Amino acid sequence: MNWNIRNDAPVYTQLVDQIARAIILGQFPPGSKLPSVRDFASDAGVNPNTMQRALAELERLELIRTQRTAGRTVTEDLARIDREKRRLAQAGIDAFWQALAQLGYDRAQALELLHSEFDIDLLLDINMPRLDGFGVLEVMKQRNWLQEIPVIITSSEDDESFIQKAYELGVTDYIRRPFNLTVTQRRVSNALTLYARQKHLVHLAEEQVYEHEKTNSAITDILLRQLICTFRNGAQNRKEASWLTTNFSLACSPQRRR
Repeated sequence: MNWNIRNDAPVYTQLVDQIARAIILGQFPPGSKLPSVRDFASDAGVNPNTMQRALAELERLELIRTQRTAGRTVTEDLARIDREKRRLAQAGIDAFWQALAQLGYDRAQALELLHSEFDIDLLLDINMPRLDGFGVLEVMKQRNWLQEIPVIITSSEDDESFIQKAYELGVTDYIRRPFNLTVTQRRVSNALTLYARQKHLVHLAEEQVYEHEKTNSAITDILLRQLICTFRNGAQNRKEASWLTTNFSLACSPQRRR
């Protein structure tokens, strides 16, 4: 595997994260045998004692296990691997917030930056550091982002006032913790599908309005030309002039909103 040992963090913690990432990415599949401590250390270019410490930590995290006959193997507990995946993801998110904070961004400014650069769908927790879920919703509501971004809140809070406040601020769904992973995935998928359909319908409606305006503009242009020609010729046929005037007025009048 490819190792990236930096000087800004303890070596053994970097080894833990990098081996865990390799397990998550399937480089070491569930149930597979891991290289020996000596082989791992040689490959990473580190002291065997440091590698031993990292592997011991991975055992404590239950990502690997030691068997007398098989040596060290990767856990077959897929749920445990998924939890580690979430842990590393959270660490990445924390590092992201810290990097933006060092550049002078607060959470609200960071959200605005993300919204301007990416198409985001949000899964929020009510209790987050600095700017909680409600704070994020307030920012999004003020900037009218909730019309474009589906937001689902997860929380162990079952107070009806909390739930009501969340819906009043514009969340798509409120999921209580602890939750069933399969059901939650389905609810998130349904929310994203609904928003995608809404966007599609809005796009179709905008296209229809555009085509209607193009057609209306073309009819107006034709009627205007005929009206000019009629009056240039002296408007000998008053009925024709009256008909053209009426239809020109209708074509130029604003359409009623449905």
